[in-house]
Amino acid sequence: AELAVAESHPRATVFDPLPALCTDVCPSAVEGTVLYQDATHLSVDGSLRLSPSLRHSLLEVLDVSTASR
Repeated sequence: AELAVAESHPRATVFDPLPALCTDVCPSAVEGTVLYQDATHLSVDGSLRLSPSLRHSLLEVLDVSTASR
């Protein structure tokens, strides 16, 4: 559903968190760190795990040069 909406808005971008959270499976914890506070919400640590990939995506969308990173 999100992709269909994004396709109808040329400047929209969709961020997929799954590559940062999952491999072949989506574990509830990684190396003792709990990623979810319940079935559908990330914990603070789970959110922080997304930080690098979300930052990268935002910088690409904002077209920020590597010099200002």
